[in-house]
Amino acid sequence: MTSKTSCIIGHRNAEFNEIKIKKLTEFFENLIVNNNVKIFLFGSRSNFDFICHKIVTELKAKYSFIQRKCYTCRSETCTLESE
Repeated sequence: MTSKTSCIIGHRNAEFNEIKIKKLTEFFENLIVNNNVKIFLFGSRSNFDFICHKIVTELKAKYSFIQRKCYTCRSETCTLESE
């Protein structure tokens, strides 16, 4: 079976509680176990990206074969004025 890749992007100011984190953890674990996702791609400019990366990192302890890749964008059109 061919392995799959999942791309994670979301809102910058997303808020999370324990219930949402638990649901995301179950979602990612389902992708790994039942959908053969082995590579996770993350953006780097949102709270959602950060939380998802943290969850997948924790799952990596259980599923050592998964890979995490973070993409950053530093072009003028994507960089905030304050940065």
